[in-house]
Amino acid sequence: MLKGAALFLGQAGTANEGAAAAGVPVVAFARDRGTKTPWYAGDNKVCSADALAVIAGSAVEAAGGVCDILNDPRARMQMSEIGRARLGSGGARSASRIASVR
Repeated sequence: MLKGAALFLGQAGTANEGAAAAGVPVVAFARDRGTKTPWYAGDNKVCSADALAVIAGSAVEAAGGVCDILNDPRARMQMSEIGRARLGSGGARSASRIASVR
């Protein structure tokens, strides 16, 4: 489902991590600047580092942030590489091993 995707828009931890592991840059949204950081931003940042961009602000600011990332192939490539390096092969291998035990 993620093959060929330029960007993944997600608010859920597991879905974000799966996209990052597949090498798809992830964008999540925070409602307002200055509010407490959403849980997924803190937890996912630990796992996915800079493969996840959290954009805060209005809908217009969020759309602008998404466009900025889509228009910056270098940033997307860097996010992709970080996601694969941090979450890619190890998670997939672990899932395969767990599935084969059953």
